[in-house]
Amino acid sequence: MDKINNKKLTSSRNYGIDLLRMLAMAMVVMLHVLLRSKLIDDTTPLTLKYEVLWFIEIFCYCAVDCFVLISGYVCLNTKFRLSRIVSLWVQVAFYSVIFEIIYQIVQGSFDYEWLIRSFLPVTSNGYWFFTQYFVLSFLIPFLNKMVKSVTLKQGAALAGVLLFFLSFMSTVNKSPIPVIGGSGKDLFATGNGYTLIWLMAVYILGAVLKRFDESGKLKNIKPVYMIATMLACTLITWVIKYICDSQSKPIETKFIVNYISPFVVIIAVSLLIFFSKVKISSAFQKVIAFLSPAAFGVYIIHVNRRVWIWFTELVEPMFGMRLLKVLPCIIFAVLFVYIVCSFADILRAKMFKLIGVDKLCRKADNIPFVKKICEDTEHK
Repeated sequence: MDKINNKKLTSSRNYGIDLLRMLAMAMVVMLHVLLRSKLIDDTTPLTLKYEVLWFIEIFCYCAVDCFVLISGYVCLNTKFRLSRIVSLWVQVAFYSVIFEIIYQIVQGSFDYEWLIRSFLPVTSNGYWFFTQYFVLSFLIPFLNKMVKSVTLKQGAALAGVLLFFLSFMSTVNKSPIPVIGGSGKDLFATGNGYTLIWLMAVYILGAVLKRFDESGKLKNIKPVYMIATMLACTLITWVIKYICDSQSKPIETKFIVNYISPFVVIIAVSLLIFFSKVKISSAFQKVIAFLSPAAFGVYIIHVNRRVWIWFTELVEPMFGMRLLKVLPCIIFAVLFVYIVCSFADILRAKMFKLIGVDKLCRKADNIPFVKKICEDTEHK
């Protein structure tokens, strides 16, 4: 999730990628709706409802990988600015503190320990993705320099090696299926995609894809092929899970449905290539330009530990609903959460601009040490 607050409209801006950012966040909300409503966990396996919900879950699982791919794709040619990281941290701290204060007022109790933690969103690890991405943000100029310094073939080889070991081999090794399974241990510390090392690998993949796109290597790839690929990978993953669930002693399928799964990665890559080719009308460009900067805010707001409680109360009533009734309810919940959080963050952004928070954050770019690092990493 690169810092998504650049509102300047330029002719080179790829609105398809901005649209993918919004879609990916909606998919994250979808995953959380399915999780907190317990629709999947408490539904009888192998029933139509169970399988349909799992198909949706599998397809949406690529959302986090999409965000990091977008970062690599967009940030490869972007000048590093410390102010973006500072602004990101301030945004997260703002919501953490505000929601903690509101919660404690509503509860009528005071917990100074949690109030202090809310001021420290990174060290308190209240948001796993933000914690990992915060560190990744400092590494971006160095990763960019590395990707730019190699040839296209070397870049492809680099991404291929990382994915072979961190994605394919990790998945095979953790498989509980005797024929292909390994030790079951996390050999390369990928943590199923919840770690910095995995985010770095996906970022590099996104940056390499950007270089291939710039060279025209992706020009002849037809969007319909990408649609077919993402649907095929979703279906293959679903079939593997169905086979595992069908055994007399069901086999745990977490090894194939996670962020590092080869099929999940391919779905994310297919979405990136597909949306990079999407042509957006000028009228819709304005809508995307208005809403896409708030995508990160949607994440920060709805997964806040205090909002999480209210979010759960919102989706819990869907538990036990029949399939035809629950599907529109799921879509409504996703849209409701996304829209409310988006407009809340848009208001927050306007307030920050009004009181000078953005201007204050930009002062970080004038620190001599930071300037020197930027010059060194951008020097060709």
